[in-house]
Amino acid sequence: MNKLKTIINDMVIISTAMVLGLGIQEMIIHFTRGIRSFEMPWYIPLTIPFVSFLCALPSVLMSDIDELSKNQIKLRVCLHFVCLWLIVTICGFLFQWYSLVSEYMVISLVFIIIYVGVWFISWWLGKRDEDMINEALQKIHDKE
Repeated sequence: MNKLKTIINDMVIISTAMVLGLGIQEMIIHFTRGIRSFEMPWYIPLTIPFVSFLCALPSVLMSDIDELSKNQIKLRVCLHFVCLWLIVTICGFLFQWYSLVSEYMVISLVFIIIYVGVWFISWWLGKRDEDMINEALQKIHDKE
């Protein structure tokens, strides 16, 4: 159940970040070029939760990270990053998120920002849950 919760949390965070990243990208284009460039095919809104789900699945690789050595953790994080980057690259190509190298570079930059953001938010949510559990255990211990 914990793995399913992680996948769903990551999926929601990634989807939100993708929409936010798309909005920021279009806002920058609007204010720097003064043009309205936001047009998308009907299927693009459906690609966001689909790609978010695909990107959340490799999070299972990171679930037992506490039991690994530092070198194993670094290797897993690198593999995780590359796996997600490949998912975004392939899906971006298939769903026509980019057609030029410059557009691909923007997608890659947004991916890196989202990757770091999801790590931070996941860490914060885990810490918050851990603090709540510790507080509840402390209250039970105080009653005894």
